[in-house]
Amino acid sequence: MRRRIIRQLWINLLLTFVISSIMTAILIRIYFSKEAGSLEGNSGISIFILTGIVLSLILTLSTSFSFLILNDNVRKNKLYCLLAFFLLPILLCLSFILSLFYHDISDLSFLLTVPFILTHMFFYSLFMKKFNLKQFMEV
Repeated sequence: MRRRIIRQLWINLLLTFVISSIMTAILIRIYFSKEAGSLEGNSGISIFILTGIVLSLILTLSTSFSFLILNDNVRKNKLYCLLAFFLLPILLCLSFILSLFYHDISDLSFLLTVPFILTHMFFYSLFMKKFNLKQFMEV
């Protein structure tokens, strides 16, 4: 069971990175579609896409705390399980969003963080269903 959980967590982390990077690139492409076409616009869009991919990588690496679910005490408590999956990524997203609000680039912050959060929530729910961890948890 432990090996299956580890394997599935690695797969989820990899898929989270890939899917959130693709979604971020698509959203940035759509959002900046008016600026596309000129050399400056295309290079700016490329920089934003690279920023989104790097941010997705950082957020995906921050989810490595989800491996704490292998500990029985974490696995048996709903709050600990949720915090293991989401605490550090949410804190990083909030700090990123707040720093961009400070620089008045608030639109970009949501384009870069929302795809990751949605993808991570999706894989969290799939993981919980697959391993039926709800039966182990205390209410």
